[in-house]
Amino acid sequence: MPAEQLREPAADGLVNREPAGKAPVPVEYSLTEYGRSALPIVESMPLFGRRHIERRATID
Repeated sequence: MPAEQLREPAADGLVNREPAGKAPVPVEYSLTEYGRSALPIVESMPLFGRRHIERRATID
């Protein structure tokens, strides 16, 4: 469940958790400044993945 998966990043200060209404309370999540600092790493992962696939294709 997404809410359970976001509890740890919220506890680590990577995302903000904001209740946004009345019961049942919808919750909105957003990246904190600290969480945004990880974006360059996350954004570089697809390039790494493509290069890894290409590398594996030349090895196999």
